[in-house]
Amino acid sequence: MPKFSILTPTYNRGTLLPYVWLSLVTQSTRDFEWLIGIDGATDDSFEVVSLLAERCDFPIRVVCADLHVGKSVIDNRLISESRGEWVLWCDSDDYLSPCCLSALSEAIDTQASGPVYCLLANISQDLGGLTKSLTDGISLRTGKLSQLTRAHLVSDGLICVDANILRSERFPEVDFYCPEGILWKKHGTDNAVFIEMNLMVRKFLPDGISRTRKILYPRAKLLVWSAVLEQAILGGKSEVFSFVFCCGQAVRFGLHTGRCSKLFTLFRSRRMSLLHLLGFFGLAVGTCAYLLDKVARRVIRTDIEFENNIRIYSFTSKVFNQN
Repeated sequence: MPKFSILTPTYNRGTLLPYVWLSLVTQSTRDFEWLIGIDGATDDSFEVVSLLAERCDFPIRVVCADLHVGKSVIDNRLISESRGEWVLWCDSDDYLSPCCLSALSEAIDTQASGPVYCLLANISQDLGGLTKSLTDGISLRTGKLSQLTRAHLVSDGLICVDANILRSERFPEVDFYCPEGILWKKHGTDNAVFIEMNLMVRKFLPDGISRTRKILYPRAKLLVWSAVLEQAILGGKSEVFSFVFCCGQAVRFGLHTGRCSKLFTLFRSRRMSLLHLLGFFGLAVGTCAYLLDKVARRVIRTDIEFENNIRIYSFTSKVFNQN
């Protein structure tokens, strides 16, 4: 059983896979496996991986979907087929620093205070600072996942998670993309370790999610905002502006997807209070945002195609260099 399972979900980015592969070849440890999830690609991603597998000495497993089904579905399948003790992602536009796995391994082994849920590290857009190791005076910080994320992550970051947690839960399969953070929030109070060094480089590509002005994945956004709203209602404590904004966003995407009924049930079981009054303001804000979206044609209903594909897709798997 390898210590790490490295997951690379990819969609028509076969030209980038050699860069991911090269960053794995240069790792100082071979205690890992590489799992690639090809998400209904129409390019030569599988052929590229087949050629790369002939030139390396670590296990590679390729999972291919015959239709585009999205990152959450691919991630769930890769996790179910993984064998490692820890799971981390290295997307097709990322690559790991040469000391990444050794730093993660050392951080895991040095934690004697109790079980660790996950490890965090910052990412970089260049190679600066990627050649250091823990023996160079890089320190570790332990604490709750939510606290470490707010205090130390610059933006996005590398996350390495206990595989047992991921195998017992699944990412929500509601659209082609759903933020992984909705699962991390469930474990915000669990033990985590932050490594004070950059362990990954990320290329921000022109076709990336963060670069489009269109609003994609409305059902995923509804799921996220509904979860935040539910937490605010159950907790009973929230800033007025934040609550109205959160409620408005949930209503906005509920209207886009025709799934507002759950939002009303959140308030139905509660006595009339200030939250209900704020909820009416949120309803108005969300309705206005929805109408503006419709006029500007900003929202793309990716969930419709997702629902169609998810009913009829199938997977095939291929293993290379299996020990």
